[in-house]
Amino acid sequence: MVTDDRFADFAIFVQKLRALASVILLAPCLQTNRGMFLKNMKTFRLSSLLGLLALGLLAGFTGCSSTSTSAVTWTLTGTVWMVAELEGEMVGAEKIPSLQLETAGTRVNAFGGINRLAGTYKLDGTALSIGPLVSTRMAGPEKQMKIEAQFQKILASVTNHRQNGRWLILLAGEKVVARAQATPAVNFPNP
Repeated sequence: MVTDDRFADFAIFVQKLRALASVILLAPCLQTNRGMFLKNMKTFRLSSLLGLLALGLLAGFTGCSSTSTSAVTWTLTGTVWMVAELEGEMVGAEKIPSLQLETAGTRVNAFGGINRLAGTYKLDGTALSIGPLVSTRMAGPEKQMKIEAQFQKILASVTNHRQNGRWLILLAGEKVVARAQATPAVNFPNP
């Protein structure tokens, strides 16, 4: 169960770092000489891992964000919520499911890890219901498809919510079914 912001931040950071490491480690696969590839891969793998370790330590000491999250007020609507936990288990996926309830109206948009989801929500105090939802129908890796199916099932079961700072806790009755962490919005300047 995730209860500490630093632990969750670190868990998300490790997931992103793991994805970055796999891209970096696969880059030498483009070489055509197999013998040279194997010789260079050992050196490349070690230097890449040391570089990533140094980057991780630097990020841990300096912080991963320039925006202080303690000064930010997170609201249920308008915030992108990155799902960290489904039914008590950490989401161990390369593409993390997310949820956003629109501020104006009753539209909900979500990403299951492979497919986009859209629909409506009803909010009355802490009572929350989501759905019905429509989805794109793309296929993906089996593990990611299972996470997405579980996420969709959980969204349909939500009856209530609690919010604790940058954490959104989704409930089905009294049972916690998902925990999500708020992410800052990215505003790109107009050209």
